[in-house]
Amino acid sequence: PRAVDVVGTLVAVDQVTISSEADGKVSRILADLGDRVTAGQVLIKLDQEKQQYTYEQQQAVLARTLAQYGASDPKQLPDIEKTPDVQKANADLVQATQAFDRANELFKRTLISRQALDDAQAALQSARAGYDAALQKAKDLRASIKGSEASMKLAGRELRDTDIRAPFDGYVEKRLVNLGELVKAQMPVMAVVRLTPLKVIAEIPEKMAPWIAVDRPVSLQVDAYRDRTFAGTVSRISPAVNASTRAFPFEALVPNPDT
Repeated sequence: PRAVDVVGTLVAVDQVTISSEADGKVSRILADLGDRVTAGQVLIKLDQEKQQYTYEQQQAVLARTLAQYGASDPKQLPDIEKTPDVQKANADLVQATQAFDRANELFKRTLISRQALDDAQAALQSARAGYDAALQKAKDLRASIKGSEASMKLAGRELRDTDIRAPFDGYVEKRLVNLGELVKAQMPVMAVVRLTPLKVIAEIPEKMAPWIAVDRPVSLQVDAYRDRTFAGTVSRISPAVNASTRAFPFEALVPNPDT
């Protein structure tokens, strides 16, 4: 067996600076330096009064539009022809059509005047125009419902964004805001690192590169624990040599079960 001794750097596999996605004042800080956190855990809460008002306003707009359309659930909208206004306009059109047909038959038998027939025809045209207008209004309301629903979802997302959460299991590396501080969107608020597994970054001399392959075992020693040896495996190898050092960069993963 051949062994290659190299000096590397031990780093976290995942390390992220979390930024706020909403504007607001920090109302609560639920995690601090060194705290263990889990994915989805709320780290910082922002004041959400304005976002709550906006969300409720969008809810009311959607409810009003649904009521005008004659529905209660945006996921189960009735067909346009079955909305109350269109059904009423259709009934009026049917009635006007029947009235015109009767008037036309009576006119042919010279039982009514030409003026009565013209009045029946005008009523039919008015009813047909009313039906077309009701159809168009229903189409507009259907589009408004989709727009209102999207606005409500966006307002709900902005409301949820006032809770700043951990993206993965790990530890708080740094807290960047204070209680009562006003933060803006994209402003960094906290840094979180994942400490299991750990990643070793090092370089292997060019002449020894053929000995190294992915999944090859790695034994690791650190100054903090001189009497212990940690086992890991090679996870990645660069396909290109570093021109200045004549070495190939590589990475290895080392389990860290004590975290």
